Amino acid sequence: MLINIIKLISGQQITELSLAQDLKVIVEQLLSYLRQDRCLLVLDNLETILQTNAVNYEPKESDYIKEHQGYGQLIEIFADTHHQSCLLLTGREIPGNFIDRTRNNSLVYSLLETLKAN
Repeated sequence: MLINIIKLISGQQITELSLAQDLKVIVEQLLSYLRQDRCLLVLDNLETILQTNAVNYEPKESDYIKEHQGYGQLIEIFADTHHQSCLLLTGREIPGNFIDRTRNNSLVYSLLETLKAN
């Protein structure tokens, strides 16, 4: 998915990226484009890549399914790195690595955390 996003953002200029490369290298390439141009990335239905016993409508903290650990790394890097773009996550559950970032990073927001604070 990241390779396709990079190709789209770069106007198909990047063709040498492959799944064989380290995820960190691919994410760094994505971040270099996100620093150049503003972009909104939306990851919808995040609960589909999170471990859960049963889907309910109460948001809760969850961990990633083993084969989707890369999404966790992407969210962490995206939240901790300076750029001019935005990542919007939607879902019924909250990734475990996201909760602390909403409390400790002024650029990371959670609607649920904001509502709890008020």
